[in-house]
Amino acid sequence: MSNWSLTQLLSGLHDDIERRLSIAREAFAHPGTKGDASEGVWLALLETYLPQRYRAAKAHVVDSRGAFSDQIDVLVFDRQYSPFIFTFEDQLIVPAESVYAAFETKQTINANHVNYAVA
Repeated sequence: MSNWSLTQLLSGLHDDIERRLSIAREAFAHPGTKGDASEGVWLALLETYLPQRYRAAKAHVVDSRGAFSDQIDVLVFDRQYSPFIFTFEDQLIVPAESVYAAFETKQTINANHVNYAVA
């Protein structure tokens, strides 16, 4: 048996994500660029470790009544059984029924951010 350590592997992954988010926070002054970089870190992590049945992407959600969400920073949805809705130039529209999780990625948080995410 080898001397591998799951604890060390996961700790290393945590340290890598923390370092990459820190770089995004410290290297970019423009809030939109900083946000895009942070979203990219989370999307890459989820795309790497989620089972292939799921997808993580920046997307809009549409419900059965045709109401659309604002753009969601990180959306986890079923890509195996979800009906195709629409994609164009990296803009995705996903049916609400296929959504498993929605995340807003922020470098700092306040009550306004929480209220926006809840809405």
